[in-house]
Amino acid sequence: MLDKVTVVCIDKDAPTLEAIEAGDIYATVIGKQYTEVYYATKFLYDYNHNNLKLVSDSKAAGISPLPTFVDTGAIVITKDNVSFFK
Repeated sequence: MLDKVTVVCIDKDAPTLEAIEAGDIYATVIGKQYTEVYYATKFLYDYNHNNLKLVSDSKAAGISPLPTFVDTGAIVITKDNVSFFK
C-alpha cells in the first residue's frame, strides 16, 4: 500500500518506529519535549523572579510578559534516522 499512499504519523511509540524501519510508514513527527520543558521552566523562573520587565507592574497593567505562543520545533523521523530514537 505504501506505493499508493505515503503514511506520516505523529509520536514515537515503539510500533510506529518499527513500522518506519519496516517501510510501512514513511515518517513520524515528534515534538521537542525537552525544549518544551526547558522553556516552561525558564519562563516560570523568570516570571517568579521578576526578570520579565515589559512595564513597571504587569499585573496592574493587565498584561502578561510571557509569550502567548512558543514554537519549540518538531523533528521528522524517517528510515534514515529512526535508529537514533529507539
